[in-house]
Amino acid sequence: MVKLNFTIIYEKKLPFMLIKKLIFIFAFLLLFIFLQAIILGIHWGVFSAVNISISHLNRNYFITMKHPTNYLNFQNQIDSVKNYLSLNEIIPGSSATLIWDDPIYSTLNKLRVSGGFFHNDSFLLGDSIFRTIILDSGNVILGSLTAHPQIAPYKLYPEILEWLNNSSYRRDSSRVIIQSLNNKGEIIVYYPIHSTSHISDNSTQ
Repeated sequence: MVKLNFTIIYEKKLPFMLIKKLIFIFAFLLLFIFLQAIILGIHWGVFSAVNISISHLNRNYFITMKHPTNYLNFQNQIDSVKNYLSLNEIIPGSSATLIWDDPIYSTLNKLRVSGGFFHNDSFLLGDSIFRTIILDSGNVILGSLTAHPQIAPYKLYPEILEWLNNSSYRRDSSRVIIQSLNNKGEIIVYYPIHSTSHISDNSTQ
């Protein structure tokens, strides 16, 4: 009888102890996932601050491929242009990406972009696959963020939209958006704008 009672007590305690262990393991896994998400977020720049100011961009020449690509493939296009310039002994400037669709209103997988390099001069390219684009001068929103390029459409551009909504500036759709990555790991965006204040002033005359 004593042995039987001990067995019954042991069997009653076993499920409770098992549940405690399962709760502990589950809590540990949740903490591990949470910490990994924080580390990944820091690495990708999710928590980085966005810096916004107004600047003026001078006239530039940009060497890229004839047909745009998807935003997710811009680095492949930059590499193709780099190889072409190297084979033709052309010394390029800094690399960048021209964004033809507004990231504020377009989804990431639908953004049409052209990756390439700035250059001091405009010249005819011998290969029809590549082309030179003239980038006109004008005022821009200069936005910067230390993050992975794929974070920019989700973090940097919404900040630009908020800034625009609280200003007298609007997007200048006649010029293309330029995005680059400097050697410090900062995403730099040149978002073309024009002032609407002079338009309202002229309309009242």
